[in-house]
Amino acid sequence: MRPPACVFVCVCVCVRRARIWPIERVERAGRLTLLCTSIVGMASTLLIMGVYFWEKDRGRDPPDLALPATMVYMLSFAIGLGPIPWLVINEIFPDDARGTAGSMAVLVNWVSAFLVTQFFQTMDSAMGSYGVFWFFMTILATGFVFVLINGDVIKSRASRIGDQ
Repeated sequence: MRPPACVFVCVCVCVRRARIWPIERVERAGRLTLLCTSIVGMASTLLIMGVYFWEKDRGRDPPDLALPATMVYMLSFAIGLGPIPWLVINEIFPDDARGTAGSMAVLVNWVSAFLVTQFFQTMDSAMGSYGVFWFFMTILATGFVFVLINGDVIKSRASRIGDQ
């Protein structure tokens, strides 16, 4: 198999499995655990990608970690930050506000994705590739602290009722 086809197959298998895994385990493993694991995995891979591009910019020949780091990033996203926020939205808002809140969450999600796509090249020119990856790693680290501080909101309604 040619390298581009091999990469495509690896990514497809990775994404397919990552989409099924959290559905099977989200309540058993715990939302907070999966979300924290997701953020740590994503931040770690962004750190690795930053180091990779830092080394490349310095003229060194770093080990080729881009593909494995990208796959771990996608897996990490799929087990936590991908599905869990959508579960939480349905539980933290009352029934009468759920539609509006969900719509606003989708709007923020897509606007954020647009901004990242729109300004990635500009950021790359200004900070270098390593700087962009480390910038987003810092955002994830901030998100990790936020999740730890507000972890009780992320627990399922059933587990909060059981804790009372």
